[in-house]
Amino acid sequence: MAIGPVPWLGPLLLVSLWASSTPASLLRRLGEHILRFQESSALGLGLGPDSVTLPKEGWLEQPLDPFNASDRRSFLQRYWVNDQHWTSQDGPVFLHLGGEGSLGPGSVMRGHPANLAPIWGALVISLEHRFYGLSIPAEGLDMAQLRFLSSRHALADVASARLTLSRLFNVSSTSPWICFGGSYAGSLAAWARLKFPHLFFASIASSAPVRAILDFSKYNDVVSRSLKNTAIGGSLECRAAASAAFAEVERRLHASGAARAALRADLAACGSLERAEDQAELLGALQALVGGAVQYDGQAGAPLSVRLLCRLLLENRGNCSGSAPYRGLRRAVQVVTHSLGQKCLSISRAETVAQLRVTELQVPSVGDRSPSNSVDTCSVLGFEGITSGRCYWEVEIRDGDQSEWALGVCREGVNRKGWYIESPEKGFWVVGRFERGYCACTAKQTLLSFMQAPHPRLRMGVFLDYQEGDVSFYNMADGSHIFSFPQASFSGTLFPYFMINSGDVSLTVCSKVGGSEGLPAALSNPSLEEPVSLPGAGFSSGSGAEGPPGAECPLLPCNPEAVSP
Repeated sequence: MAIGPVPWLGPLLLVSLWASSTPASLLRRLGEHILRFQESSALGLGLGPDSVTLPKEGWLEQPLDPFNASDRRSFLQRYWVNDQHWTSQDGPVFLHLGGEGSLGPGSVMRGHPANLAPIWGALVISLEHRFYGLSIPAEGLDMAQLRFLSSRHALADVASARLTLSRLFNVSSTSPWICFGGSYAGSLAAWARLKFPHLFFASIASSAPVRAILDFSKYNDVVSRSLKNTAIGGSLECRAAASAAFAEVERRLHASGAARAALRADLAACGSLERAEDQAELLGALQALVGGAVQYDGQAGAPLSVRLLCRLLLENRGNCSGSAPYRGLRRAVQVVTHSLGQKCLSISRAETVAQLRVTELQVPSVGDRSPSNSVDTCSVLGFEGITSGRCYWEVEIRDGDQSEWALGVCREGVNRKGWYIESPEKGFWVVGRFERGYCACTAKQTLLSFMQAPHPRLRMGVFLDYQEGDVSFYNMADGSHIFSFPQASFSGTLFPYFMINSGDVSLTVCSKVGGSEGLPAALSNPSLEEPVSLPGAGFSSGSGAEGPPGAECPLLPCNPEAVSP
């Protein structure tokens, strides 16, 4: 979303922000933070004694190029279904269209369609947009692929999904389908009704810019009006204070190098403010912060509301100093960066451009460890590598709300810098808890359906047979099998792998495991007869020199070692 200059910021935005993606970037991060919070809350609805039915996840095979019949390539598009209020097959269907982001189960449990569903006895379905979330073609996001990312292609997906889902759920031919969407997805909803009136009875398009406008300043007009709206905590004084705060930022940017250095420290900016392009990034980030307070005002999980922003800006308003609103803006920055888990405010244009050039898959269900927040990921390896034999260890996971973690095995030398995802193709054989739930990190992500309720304290066993290419996981509370990866062909050195991305969580390597009582009953290799044990002290070489090959394993110290952020 491009944000143009607004009158109440005065001369602040004489520096061109049109080419800056920081406003959209910060708004995106705010939106993702709020979405994660709401998804977690939505899933929590199904965990009490009066639990509701959790949404169902499904996949549609869609043509990559629906306008070229000779192109047989396809991709899997994710959808979610909430049928708890669907009273009959003649009832209406509310189709919630996704936009520029991932869709989770909360997309059919919260929001306008979900609120209307019990009133109308409606089936609620959400459709993730192509090239977002998990609905990404196997070939990735390179330029050759991105030509298939357009509203024209997205509308073809919507029409195809409407027909396929009708058959899958045996929806009556008389049932009305209503499209819902907001912002860009709202535009899709409106266009779907106009383009396919025989498929969609109506559409509800919220804040939908259905007419393309190059200099789209109307968004900022809404922000300006909202800051003086007393119903949500705004006032004329608040809008004036916001303008004064931005004017003070501009004054310091145009002052001496020492003033810019002090400004950088005040606002916890990540880099230098000496380059004009980075100054524009800072202004864009601050503008997005104010816009985000308006856009997400009143939403669960939003770190900054209009009321809170205005309170911060107007604190010490009896002080005649012009820097009082500036100090309030500085505190607002602290509130948002702390909530997003950021150590500093990103202001580097070069970093922004580098992020935009990343074409590897960025899968939100793997913790969305993009370059912008990779500093918050903690991953460590076992002390010694494994080159042969059979190894087994147990890990106790203390799992808090909204946590994301992974554990298992990885190859030596795998990429663990910046943003990365785990999969066997990348040299990782791991399971964990992510935005999507408990998953095995296979190429397409395997949902561990029997473990979807959060486990505050989980003890997991990891079994590795190097020669057989077997990596398996077990729930040591009852010895049940969790997951086994397809047989691999290992070469080189493997290491135990532990990762924490977010949340209140710790991973503790248990001090005493192994032996016949420490092994689950059902192993993926039925020919294995010897118990696998962890040495009682120190490490072995893993060569089998002191016993049968693999009977002992170089792994981890026997004293528990906790991994925490």
